[in-house]
Amino acid sequence: MNTNHILENANLNKSDKIRLLLAAGISHDEIATLLNVNNGFIRNVQAKVYGVSRSRTQRKSVYTFTRTFGVEIEAFGVERNVLAAELRSAGIACESEGYNHTTRDHWKVVVDASVSGDNAFELVSPVLTGEDGLAQVATVCEVLNRLGAKVNKTCGLHVHFGVEELRHDMKFWRNLINNYANMEPSVDALMPHSRRGNTNAYCRTMIATGLSERLNRCHSLETIERETTRGNRYHKLNISSFWRHRTVEFRQHSGTTDFDKIEKWVRWTSRLIEFSRHSYVVEHNFDGLREFATADIHAFYAARRLQLAA
Repeated sequence: MNTNHILENANLNKSDKIRLLLAAGISHDEIATLLNVNNGFIRNVQAKVYGVSRSRTQRKSVYTFTRTFGVEIEAFGVERNVLAAELRSAGIACESEGYNHTTRDHWKVVVDASVSGDNAFELVSPVLTGEDGLAQVATVCEVLNRLGAKVNKTCGLHVHFGVEELRHDMKFWRNLINNYANMEPSVDALMPHSRRGNTNAYCRTMIATGLSERLNRCHSLETIERETTRGNRYHKLNISSFWRHRTVEFRQHSGTTDFDKIEKWVRWTSRLIEFSRHSYVVEHNFDGLREFATADIHAFYAARRLQLAA
């Protein structure tokens, strides 16, 4: 049913029309104009459909960061054996290895052909957990910066989160993908131009025509993957990582060795995962981040957005 059919259907009341227009991916502002209603009415309807409270305080529930995660830091300018040795000296178990996709019990430094620069590498963590994991990342960043590691536009920061228990939770996968796609233009504004839109072959857009409707027809993770990324892992949200690592991977962030940037991205994406287990983002603009981000995270990204807009 297209937009005109929805609007012209006399058997539908305004709430029904709003529900169908939301499912078709029509924005709140467009719906308000088409139906001559206010945004509060639209949010109430969406709350009934997706279980999202209108209270921002209620939506942004407090939780303890205990989920497993892993990071992949792409950089250059440090010889791999030197980096591994310095990390071991700092108390971080690390080995220099050939390129591989095997999850280790230690950090590994591997060659990365996608990164330009002398002594290019990818530093891959083992499975980390919550706050203790972030403490390890902080130590790693200190060593990287002390050794003079550098990043450029060929570098990325990839973050995995363990989601094995959510494999059959279709509401979670639909919400997560829709949430990221709907907020992607706002997330783009937090990234350099090399990571925006569909310009980077290693982190392609999640935005697609009729995405929400197609996801609603999916009843397995396999079909969701086919309808969104078609098995290609090089998307801003990589669903295919589930089959190899039982994770979902966020690939959009630009390369960095700045712990503050890494920490904020890990915390923001982890909160998006927990939020998406039950809820759908109501506001599809930058303010939508407030629905699940803490005040310090939102302030950090507000400043980041202004900096990148300059």
